[in-house]
Parts: sequence; C-alpha cells; structure tokens
Amino acid sequence: MDDPEFEVSDLRSPPDSSTSSSSPGSSTPASPPAQRQSPFPGALLSWRWRLALGAASVLLALVVIASVWAPLHNHASGFTGYPSPIAPPTATRVLEPTPLPMSKLLAPPPTNCPSSPALNTITVPAFGGFVGSTVQLSGAAPVWVPEGYLPQGSYAIPQTTPEPTTAPIWPNIFMIWAIGPNAHPTVTVRAYDLQTGEAAWWAEGGNSPQMPVLTMNPSVDEPAAVGWITYQTLLFIPHAGCYKMDVSWQGGGWSAIFAAGGGEYPG
Repeated sequence: MDDPEFEVSDLRSPPDSSTSSSSPGSSTPASPPAQRQSPFPGALLSWRWRLALGAASVLLALVVIASVWAPLHNHASGFTGYPSPIAPPTATRVLEPTPLPMSKLLAPPPTNCPSSPALNTITVPAFGGFVGSTVQLSGAAPVWVPEGYLPQGSYAIPQTTPEPTTAPIWPNIFMIWAIGPNAHPTVTVRAYDLQTGEAAWWAEGGNSPQMPVLTMNPSVDEPAAVGWITYQTLLFIPHAGCYKMDVSWQGGGWSAIFAAGGGEYPG
C-alpha cells in the first residue's frame, strides 16, 4: 500500500490581478503564490525529540562541569586563604601528664638496661667557670655535655623521705649543656622510659617539671653570643627504670641510655 500523502493547499484567495508585480502593459503574468506544505507528523515528532535530546545533553554537560569544578575550587581555596566547605583534618596533640611529686622513695636503678651508644669526647680549655684548665665534653659537635653532668651507666638520685609538711619533691638529675663553639643550632631533647614509653620532664630555672621536650635555641636566647653557650637544666625521673635520651638538631644528633632510680641521701 502506498504511503498517504498529506498536502494542504493555501486557502487564501489568489492575489488580484491588479496587485500583480508586473508592470502595466507587461505581457508576463504574475507568478502564482507559493503554496505552504505542513510537515508530516513523523517529521514534527522527530524535531521535538531532537530538541529534547539537545536540552538533556546541555544539562548533562553542565552537571559534569560542576562536578569537576567544585573539587578543584575547594582544593584551590585551601591555598589562597578562602574557606573551604570541607575542613582539612587536624592532628590532636596529647601531652604526657605532668609527673606527680614523689610520695615514696624511688626503687634503686635497674641492672639490666641495654648498653648506651658510644659518644664522642673532646677536651677543650675551661670555660664558663669550670674549675681547672680544661674540660672534657661528651656528645657530638656542636652539642655537648661536660664531664660529670651527663647521666651514664647507673645513676642513683639522692633522695629523702618526703614529708607532708614540706614542699613537693620531684626526683631530678642536674645537667649542664654546652653548645658551640662555632655553631649554635636549635636543639631538642627527649628522655623516656624504654619499657613504658613514659616521658621524663624538663625544667629550666625551676624545681618542678615544666615541659616534656627540652628546647634550647641559642639564636633566640643569646643572639649576640659567641664561643660556648651553656644551659642548666633539671631532668625529672618519674620512677626507676631504663631511660633513653635523644638529642637532635638540624643535621645531627646523638643518644644515651642510662639506668635511673633512687639512692641514699648523703649525710
């Protein structure tokens, strides 16, 4: 069966001969009016379908662009100072609890601690009020501890029985540090029990624990100093045990292991 043909003739009346575009007296008849032909239903439906597909494609492209642009915008805002909807994760620093004052005598130093790493030693002319003509230092350049002020081997802290009516007592080790003579870096020192990991605390200019990490910064503390720069510190031991002390600065460091505990108070 042949497909039906749809044709709609222009129902408007043909133009009057008086309105013909031919000039008067011309023998050429006016052109008949063009006839309009409506699109058949299939073509109309196809046109609408193509329009819908085009609109959907544009919408999908906008969604894809937005999904790609948003993370990049958020990422970039973190570097330019603008707030980002997603806050970056932050690490929470948990400090060790401050050691409690001594309530009873410490046990003696343990006898089964690991051996300490070997340290460099040098002998230099006396400085900073040391008695004698020379001073022996242990450690590594440029961070040293004068002889007699570095806990090594087994260290027994002199102690007396604490009394309720007296000031609080924290068992401690007095240390002197010498930094120099030609370089004065920022130095950090940590000490901790090898078995439990509990930190030993530090103090400068006080008799109670002040900080779990000792920081010595000569460029800030004595910016005009030359030669040897010295620090006097207290290392507080919370209990008898094997302790490791890690000394570090940019480009170097050293460690020492020692046994610490209670000892008899002289006299």
